[in-house]
Amino acid sequence: MLSSHAVREHYDDLLAFIHDEDLGECRVYFVRPINRIGNRMSAGAGRAVIEALANDPVLGREATAVLRGRGHNQ
Repeated sequence: MLSSHAVREHYDDLLAFIHDEDLGECRVYFVRPINRIGNRMSAGAGRAVIEALANDPVLGREATAVLRGRGHNQ
């Protein structure tokens, strides 16, 4: 999966993807990489982005799972 190969250099692109509603549900695959990469760049940076997505109708479920520390299937 493309999102699993995301690295620091892709972070700005990931942020653009996650906010582009025209991309629909596929944006959910970028929630975890944003959290992972953002937090490595600056403590809490990725989490802050994910917190802002918690009430999103498309991304909220995955964002909430990330915030609670749950895996994909939990």
